[in-house]
Amino acid sequence: MANAILPEEYLVPPVVSQDELEDLIVQVDPDIEDRPYWHLKASAAQLRDAVEKLLLGYRQSIFMAEHGASMLPAQLWLLAETISANYRQAWIYAESARTVTPAFELFLANMDIEMVAP
Repeated sequence: MANAILPEEYLVPPVVSQDELEDLIVQVDPDIEDRPYWHLKASAAQLRDAVEKLLLGYRQSIFMAEHGASMLPAQLWLLAETISANYRQAWIYAESARTVTPAFELFLANMDIEMVAP
């Protein structure tokens, strides 16, 4: 694991508000508001898993871009594998439900790059 390579702030994803996640779900599936709230809450939880893995991988890729030149090849490989695993996991979570995938894609389209800087 890249935990030994990365400073702590690159091991924790940025916080994304529950309201923002729920808003993304509602934008792609407005009818979800007509169902019990737990439907929206469950979809937002799945979206949170995807978004957090994406942002964590993105944050770690920033670290690699800034500090990769001073790293050993094995450290670079380990960090690249960790970043890749985070992105793969993000898409696995995103594709877990019908409404989560388009909400995740909407998040990507509107992602605020400044928000994820450590």
